[in-house]
Amino acid sequence: MKIIVPIVLFIVILFTACSPSAIYKEDFDVDENGWNYTDTLSYQFDILNEHENYNLLINLKYNKSYKYNNIFFFVDIEAPNLQNYRDTIECIMANPSGRWLGKISGDYVEHQFMYRYKVNFPEKGNYRVKIQQAMRDSLLKKIASVGIELRTFEELKK
Repeated sequence: MKIIVPIVLFIVILFTACSPSAIYKEDFDVDENGWNYTDTLSYQFDILNEHENYNLLINLKYNKSYKYNNIFFFVDIEAPNLQNYRDTIECIMANPSGRWLGKISGDYVEHQFMYRYKVNFPEKGNYRVKIQQAMRDSLLKKIASVGIELRTFEELKK
């Protein structure tokens, strides 16, 4: 019995040490009256190692009464050299039968989407990510929060 406790402790430490670490994580609450298409959420983080690869994820929390099965975003990345990159991305939130794909808790669903896999930021410095909703509704309702998470790169598990 005395040997089992150190072995279990070692395994827990090993898995914790090998998991990807979040370099940056921030979520912003969206106005409960709706997310206007002109409202921009802005996130800033510093890249200290331009040779490192990262995974950049989008965190989304929404009410189960959200009326669509997807959401479109405009995502702008501003680099320290003032070069800008813009993407329009679609995040699928429900399967074809209408079942929510994220973690359901009460009236809300939390879902994490891979935005950039194994991305390299080409220079050290401060990066800014801006997100706008790009749906046809000028005032999008039932979105509770939107965030980003920057993690050290880890291969996806099959």
